[in-house]
Amino acid sequence: MIYWQQNKTGTQKERLFLFIGFAASAGLWVKNEGIVFFVFTTLILLVKYFRSSRLFIRYAIGSLLVLVTFGLFKILYAPVNDLIARQSGHIIDKILNPHRYVTIVVYLMRTVAAKYPVIPVLLLFILWAKPKMLISPPFLIIGLTFIAYLSVYVITPYNLLWHLKASLDRLIGQLYPAFIFLFFKDLTPIKGFSKHELAVENERP
Repeated sequence: MIYWQQNKTGTQKERLFLFIGFAASAGLWVKNEGIVFFVFTTLILLVKYFRSSRLFIRYAIGSLLVLVTFGLFKILYAPVNDLIARQSGHIIDKILNPHRYVTIVVYLMRTVAAKYPVIPVLLLFILWAKPKMLISPPFLIIGLTFIAYLSVYVITPYNLLWHLKASLDRLIGQLYPAFIFLFFKDLTPIKGFSKHELAVENERP
């Protein structure tokens, strides 16, 4: 939706931002990872459209229902997150421990090579053919979200290797479909949405 709104104007663009707000916030209802995704989506859109207050207001309105229900649930029902409750006060030591970063990177590379080998291939192709794709808002949202996911492992109160085995595959799987979609969407416009196709369609009697 972030891609498609770029070719919209006026009321259509504003309505689409309502849906973008709802879609970005809907992940809050599912898992705590949705918090990370929503935060980065909001920050990226705020930076990109900080001069278009009307659009960002529409985005905020679209996310309001989810934010209110999520806030009430967290305040009234949800227990303290286990990653916070189980911390033993050695967070700084973990952050400064280089072995934890090596373990995370090595396990990430092994997991990607074994289950998602297409990711490094597509990333190399992007770097060669169209590196600007990596700094587009949708790619930034996915990239920053994944970096935040990995940062949790640095301070996890659980055994690091166990935590990686238990959840890293799932976290990659959450973002993998969006990565594949964005790759092909940016290289090959969806039929009916390219400017050329729209122009040709408008010229037909």
